[in-house]
Amino acid sequence: KGRGNPSAGFPSLHGQYAAYLEKTLHDFKNGERANDPNAVMRQVAKHMSDEEIAAVSDYASTLK
Repeated sequence: KGRGNPSAGFPSLHGQYAAYLEKTLHDFKNGERANDPNAVMRQVAKHMSDEEIAAVSDYASTLK
């Protein structure tokens, strides 16, 4: 449902716009964003293609 996991420091995704999520993933991929503990998102995003980032962003934006 995209509600995150506060105790692990994972933010909620439900209600976020696809464009915001896509930009954020690109920022992690390019190293322009680094507020992820232990570089978790940077490690994931760097292995994602632009098409995968768009697809994940579109899907996550539908979570309620």
